[in-house]
Amino acid sequence: MTETIRRDLARLEADGILTRTHGGAVINSSSVIENSSFILRANHHIHEKRIIAGLVRSLIPKSAVIASDASTTSVEAVRLLRDEPDITLLTNSTQIIAEAYGASFRVVSTGGAVNRNTFSMQGSIARNVLMSLYADIVILR
Repeated sequence: MTETIRRDLARLEADGILTRTHGGAVINSSSVIENSSFILRANHHIHEKRIIAGLVRSLIPKSAVIASDASTTSVEAVRLLRDEPDITLLTNSTQIIAEAYGASFRVVSTGGAVNRNTFSMQGSIARNVLMSLYADIVILR
């Protein structure tokens, strides 16, 4: 059993989830939040996310090019943009792409390797697309 625990801790440390210490381990909270399940995050603080989404919506001008991450707060903001035909949305979020079905705005995907846990596209392809484009506004968690 001890070897299994050591192996599990070594794997979690290699994944950036925790840092091993003498006699134990400490969770890397930023990594846990970044890699936590989209589904779990989507249902936390939903009222606050919708308030933030409304504020974001009020700041977006006509004909804006918007870049959005795969955060659950960004999904709420994008939902409020459905009827804006002059907006272009660049995103790495598979959830936002699904939400955009039937929306008036144009969607541009970063492409990349899909992280099924966070519903996002990542890696060098996504990074290169982001570096080659310009956005008027960026929506990040």
